[in-house]
Amino acid sequence: TERSILRTEGAGSAGHPVSASAALRYGARGHGLIGFDEYGLNTVGPEEISSWVGRYFTRENAALWMTGPPPKEFTLELPSGEPMPPPEAEALPELRFPLVHPVGPDDMTVLSFDAERSPALWMGTLVLLDRAWQQIRYDRGLAYDIGDHVEVLTADTVHKVVWVESLAENVDAVRGALLQLFADIAEGGATQGELDAELERLRDDLDDPAQLPTFLHYTATEHLLGQEVSEEDYLQRRREVTPEAAAGAMRPALDRLLIAVPTEEQAPEGYERYPLESSEVVEGRVHRPAALPITKAVRRTGLIVGGDGVSFRGDEVFTVRFDELAAALRWPDGSRSLWGVDGTHIYIDPEHWRKGREAIAAVDAAVPVELVVRIEPDVILRQEHVERVASEKLKRRWVVEDELKALPDELEEGEQVLTLAEANRGLRAGLLVLTDRRLLWLYKMFGERRLDLPYAEIESVSGERGFLEAKVTIEAQGEKIEFSEIAPKERLAEIEDLVRVRAGGGG
Repeated sequence: TERSILRTEGAGSAGHPVSASAALRYGARGHGLIGFDEYGLNTVGPEEISSWVGRYFTRENAALWMTGPPPKEFTLELPSGEPMPPPEAEALPELRFPLVHPVGPDDMTVLSFDAERSPALWMGTLVLLDRAWQQIRYDRGLAYDIGDHVEVLTADTVHKVVWVESLAENVDAVRGALLQLFADIAEGGATQGELDAELERLRDDLDDPAQLPTFLHYTATEHLLGQEVSEEDYLQRRREVTPEAAAGAMRPALDRLLIAVPTEEQAPEGYERYPLESSEVVEGRVHRPAALPITKAVRRTGLIVGGDGVSFRGDEVFTVRFDELAAALRWPDGSRSLWGVDGTHIYIDPEHWRKGREAIAAVDAAVPVELVVRIEPDVILRQEHVERVASEKLKRRWVVEDELKALPDELEEGEQVLTLAEANRGLRAGLLVLTDRRLLWLYKMFGERRLDLPYAEIESVSGERGFLEAKVTIEAQGEKIEFSEIAPKERLAEIEDLVRVRAGGGG
């Protein structure tokens, strides 16, 4: 139930300016993880949850606020533990600010920055938003809505995001106006009148009973960050902010800007372009696209799998190094997704590449097990179980490749495969499967056929091994069913023994 709730919550926040901006700045780690799907929900279990609770659900890491007296006999029994401060806010090392990301929504300009926490920065951003509403929304009518969000990352650092929704044809004007407003405050500061107006609004909020939970939440957060604050302290520190102090706080923030605009044509001058591709290509085996003639474009395109990582090379280059890997996703169809800590994503479908299964095997061997995430884990675990048994029991697995792909979906929860063999039924060559519950025969060519016999229905079994052929005969409910061309031949005795022990409900 909780998995479903959290997945629904995550789907609702996908692509939001706040989460997207954090992902671009911090990558697939630390504070940037809010911009990525919560793949860990697929596999997290009681042990991981208990371990997390043991670290964080302690007196040193909890603060409780109430708007009234505690209920009678109220207790909050938490064990003692170690303080767990938030991780440091570290932008991706390859980013050179200020930056523009030229791939964004057609009708939105997004501006974000990280900066040192201070009352001066707080007051400066409030003035910025007031000026934006007045000049961009009311005076010029360029925007429908202006949103903002500030995330306290650590005791010393905040991440601020401002976004403006507009018509696509107004994006250039909005972006220019917003940057000019930011620069004006960073250069000249807010006026004393603007700061006084902001302070008056803050006083009104503190006097409003409906705003009390907001302030209580703020003070609880400050407590967890190691700072205590009262209403008077809160107002006094903001009362002391001067126009010069506001400008001084906004100037370094201006240098840390990351702007997202719809296309490269909207990129402002003087801003570095966000690195949309990787700067290196790993050395390793090159896999070419499957089922395509060798052309100049095909020769240029390749999937490179090496000891250090994976690169996709086409019109652009994308590389994920194994020592900078955030997660490796295993999908039920046999494909893989690699996420680098810098947010680079490479998807590998073995059907798209020549000898693609060998590429997948090389990736699986190199990826640390703690970074593997199984999507639909029950299905993946059945597939991995079938793969292990097939590798041990079969020699010419290509003959029954389609049947092997279908087998995991045929298995019931907890059902274990004991052995496998190629086996003909009449003229049809299929896969004979013995599990701990039943005998299965699968045939996928020219229409799907299957035989499903619980051991309790089997009355007898007999095998016959000749110079050229091995076959086994099963009698069930008065009918004889013959499987010929058993391969490898050494599976014959194993099949006989397994069925005989379990036939008639004996095993």
